Amino acid sequence: MTDIDISKIRRLDFNLLLVFQQLLVHRRTTVVAERLGLSQSAVSHALARLREVFGEPLFLRRSDGLRPTQAALLLGPRIDSLLALAAETVDAGGRFEPGRSQRLFRIATNDYVAAILGPLLQSAFQREAPHANFSVRFATGTEALDMLDADGADLVVGRFDAVRPGVDATVLSRDVYHAVVRRHHPQLKRGDLTMDKYLALPHLLVSFHGEPYGPVDQALARLGHRRTIMGSVPMFLSALSIVGQGDLIATVPRPLAERYAATFGLRHMPLPFEMDLSTMLLVRHGRSSRDAGLDWLTEVIRVGWPRVTGARRKA
Repeated sequence: MTDIDISKIRRLDFNLLLVFQQLLVHRRTTVVAERLGLSQSAVSHALARLREVFGEPLFLRRSDGLRPTQAALLLGPRIDSLLALAAETVDAGGRFEPGRSQRLFRIATNDYVAAILGPLLQSAFQREAPHANFSVRFATGTEALDMLDADGADLVVGRFDAVRPGVDATVLSRDVYHAVVRRHHPQLKRGDLTMDKYLALPHLLVSFHGEPYGPVDQALARLGHRRTIMGSVPMFLSALSIVGQGDLIATVPRPLAERYAATFGLRHMPLPFEMDLSTMLLVRHGRSSRDAGLDWLTEVIRVGWPRVTGARRKA
């Protein structure tokens, strides 16, 4: 057993940590008091106790609320992990009551998934878990899986070339890709999108980490073709906004194209060549297999994803 400084542990109070977590998110004592069912004076007292326990001020009062200090920002991820571990330990016995839970659920994903999941999670949390919170952190591929390994996220959602041993993956959907252009693109006024037209247009690539190629380029290379990439951006929604205001073309998963075509003034069309399906996965670490809270969240996403995207789970 690890040696523990009992005097330091005795100074900690999980209620204090919950107040800290909520203050870091909401920045107002009135909001935190309401969310935690406390009086405003109790939250103010907790703020003073936090300063005493950690030996320095963690929040500074401003006219528009509280501003976290650098020390508070550094403590935030550690306290998130501590509270998540405590919740996981309690839930290990199979008990989870969404209506009473004050847990913070941490999800790592990309901007497209966040835009889809945000409204879905908001609805589910307001309806079933009004005292719980969710936090979405931007991460993709191996970076997201690294966060899962390091307990920096409770689950990750995205497209992965491969998953690692020791994790559990749930398929949310398998989708084809579509091309998107602005609605009145001068070179695509009539007819279907042919390979010649597709290759003739300048392309915008979505590349999370700046690589100059993606799955589309691999598929084209197998056919002996190469496209002209004019630029790249790390986020899907940025790509759709840019394409909607110029003459570039982009290739994105069909649910994304269908959901946001009207928003960004786009047309979307099937590709003139075959590509591997885009598989959307929800991935959890094996250590969370008995986490009833994550079971609940997984089911919310598993059931809700195809409903809000119109996507298919099976190819």
